[in-house]
Amino acid sequence: MFRKLGVIMVLTLLIFASTANCAYAWTYWRLRAVTYAGAWWSVRNPNYPSFDSDCANFTSQCMHVYGGDLPNDFDGTNQWYYVWGLSGIGYYTTTWTVARLQRSFLLVEPRASSYASASSLALADMVYYDWQGDGIIDHVAIVTRLATSTSPGPRVTAHTSDRYNVYWDLKAYGAPATTKYYFVHIYDSGTA
Repeated sequence: MFRKLGVIMVLTLLIFASTANCAYAWTYWRLRAVTYAGAWWSVRNPNYPSFDSDCANFTSQCMHVYGGDLPNDFDGTNQWYYVWGLSGIGYYTTTWTVARLQRSFLLVEPRASSYASASSLALADMVYYDWQGDGIIDHVAIVTRLATSTSPGPRVTAHTSDRYNVYWDLKAYGAPATTKYYFVHIYDSGTA
C-alpha cells in the first residue's frame, strides 16, 4: 500500500518537474473571476482552505481554475499555486495566501502591471491595501464592478471582513486615513 502511494507521489512530482519549465499560453477570464467572487464572497469554497485572514486566498481562488483560469506557476523561487493532493489535501504557496506576496508574484512574473489610479482598473483587477502606510501590504480585494455615471469609482469584493461590491477605498468600512493603495492590472493573456 505505502509502496504504491510512494510510487504515485514520485510520478506526480516528476510530472510537475517535467512541465514546470514548459512555456504555455494562458488567458485571464475576467467575467469568470468576477462571477466566482460573487458566488463565494460570503461563504467559503470547501475545495480550498480557509484562513482567519482570507483575502489573498479568496482573490487567488478568483484568479485560479474556478475563476479567471490563471495557471499555477511551479517554476523558480516566485511560485504561485494550489494543487489538490492524492489524499484530498491541498498544497499551496505563501504567494497564494499572503497579499503582499501575491502582489509581488503578479508583478515579477510578469502577469500584471501597476496602475497609478483606481479609475484605470478593469474588472477582475486587484486593489491592495497598506493600512498603516508603512509599505507592507495588509489586504487585497478584487474589482467586481466598474464605475458608472451614478456610481463613481470601481467596486470591490473581498474576504476576511467579507464585502461585496463596495467602494474600492473601503473608507466607509473603517479604512484608516494612513491607508496607501496599490492598483494592479492583470494581463488578459500571456505565456507562463
